[in-house]
Amino acid sequence: MAAADANNSDWKKRESLPSALIQIILVGALLAAAVWFVVGRGNRKKEVGDRLKEAKMVALKDNRPT
Repeated sequence: MAAADANNSDWKKRESLPSALIQIILVGALLAAAVWFVVGRGNRKKEVGDRLKEAKMVALKDNRPT
């Protein structure tokens, strides 16, 4: 029975604090990068939409018959 307990404890080894902190920091950095990417993409999409709207207004004004 003692041999079986020794074998079972091998997979139950606890992770060290520095290793856990590194993983937490890496996940936080990954999430921050994802948020930065999504927000930047939304801002660019809005800016392009505004510019297209302005260009369309200018094109419609220039195409009016005189």
